[in-house]
Order: sequence, then structure tokens, then C-alpha cells
Amino acid sequence: MLDGIAIDIAWPDDRVALAVDMAPEDVEELTAAGWRISSEVADIMAALDRRD
Repeated sequence: MLDGIAIDIAWPDDRVALAVDMAPEDVEELTAAGWRISSEVADIMAALDRRD
């Protein structure tokens, strides 16, 4: 559970999550809170590669 939203796969330290059957409003809420959300594995890998 992240920010009150159930997430199946996430990297909380990096604020990255894989969207699996997430409601659009949940994606919007997490994105507004600074999370990077995607249903594409390639996007997730790229986000993790950009870690600071």
C-alpha cells in the first residue's frame, strides 16, 4: 500500500511503480505525489536507470 493506494509491484525508495490494473485516478494521484507509474516494463527499467 503506497499513499493509501494498493500497488502490486513498486520500488518505494525510487518512487517507481508498475501499474497492474490500477484505476486511472490512482495513477493520477500517485503521479501528482511524485511517483513514476507505468504499465510498460521498459519504462520502469528506464526510470530505475535514472536514479539519483
